[in-house]
Amino acid sequence: MDDRRPISSGRRVAPPGHCRSLAGMNCPNCGAAMYLEQGQESLHCSYCTYAHALSANSDGVRLLPGEVADVACPVCRIKLQRAIAGSHELLCCPGCQGVLVAMGQFMKVVRRLRVKARTAADPFPAPAASELGRCIDCPQCGGRMNTYAYGGPGNIVIDNCPRCALNWLDHRELERVVTAPDASPNAAAWATPDTKGISARGFEGEDKVA
Repeated sequence: MDDRRPISSGRRVAPPGHCRSLAGMNCPNCGAAMYLEQGQESLHCSYCTYAHALSANSDGVRLLPGEVADVACPVCRIKLQRAIAGSHELLCCPGCQGVLVAMGQFMKVVRRLRVKARTAADPFPAPAASELGRCIDCPQCGGRMNTYAYGGPGNIVIDNCPRCALNWLDHRELERVVTAPDASPNAAAWATPDTKGISARGFEGEDKVA
C-alpha cells in the first residue's frame, strides 16, 4: 500500500458532496487522498482524478482499504472492515470473509449483484443439520444471534440479531443467494423484525454500524 501523505499544493479536484475520503489509501499516482463516491465500486483521486478499481471476492464484496470498523467478526474475533457489495456498504471480515449486513439493505445488495451474476445451473444442496447447531454472538450488541435455515434461494443457514436488525452470512453464502436458479428471493424472510422501538441500524445514512 502506498504510504505517501496527501500532497498539500497544486489545484485539487473537489470531491462531490456525496463522497467521502478514505484514510487508508492515497493515490498511487500522485499521493493525494482517495475518495469513494456513493453508488460506485471504485476509488477516485481528489487531485489527479486517477481511478482505482476495487477487487471483489466470490461474494462480490470489495474491501475498502484501511476502513476498519469498531466491531469484531463473530467467528474470527478480528476487527471487521468496511466494504461495498453491489454499491451498498456493509462490513466484511478480512479473515474468514463473512459479512455483516443490515436487514433493510440485504435485498438491495442481492438485486444489484444479480444484475451481473451468472445463475447456477442447478439448485444448491440443502445445508447440513449440524449447521443449525452453532452459536455466535452479534458483533453490535453482544447478544446471541438466531440461527435458522433461510427461507429464500440458495439453501443457506443464516444468523441474525433482531435487536440490531443485522444479518451475518458466512463466506460464499451471499454468492449462493445471488446465483441461485430461483431468481425470486423471499423478501419477507429478510424483512426487518419488530424490534419494539429499537431503531434498525443500517450501513447507509446516519445509523451506521461503528
